[in-house]
Amino acid sequence: MQQLRLAFVGGGNMAGAIFGGLIRSGWPPAAISVVEPWQEQRTRIAAAYPGVSLLAAADGSLAAADVVVWAVKPQLFADAARPCAPHVGRALQLSVMAGIRSDAIARAAGTERLRQARAEIPGHRRHATSGRTSPHSAPVGKILPGFRIPSGSKARFTRAISARSASEKIRGMRWRF
Repeated sequence: MQQLRLAFVGGGNMAGAIFGGLIRSGWPPAAISVVEPWQEQRTRIAAAYPGVSLLAAADGSLAAADVVVWAVKPQLFADAARPCAPHVGRALQLSVMAGIRSDAIARAAGTERLRQARAEIPGHRRHATSGRTSPHSAPVGKILPGFRIPSGSKARFTRAISARSASEKIRGMRWRF
């Protein structure tokens, strides 16, 4: 079976937890691309995950992705989606963003192929960041088989998600996993 190619739009903490878990589970870094506009964050990702393709802006290489993971802050989604849209329409769209409706993602990406993911954290049954469920919602592990939150990261991940659920605590915080 051919390895799925993943493209992450956003290379922050949520995306890093997902692609980091995949890589630690054996997913080849060469099958992962990350669109991250901030040079400082691209440098961190390159140091932590050699072999991951890093893009400062969306380009035609995104068309090779089988799955596009939307992992940007909800207020930045429209700006992030505009340059990606011409390249990502054939891929399955996976969102880990809170507060962005699936129909908005479908319109922005030009496709109806989408799923919204929720983190698999013991004791959490709803979308980790919004607390809501969606008919398009599924655990990350069901969408990306083999993904597991690394055991040493579970407590930090749970604390980050709990803090993120309170929007006033999000501003200005940088979470490290």
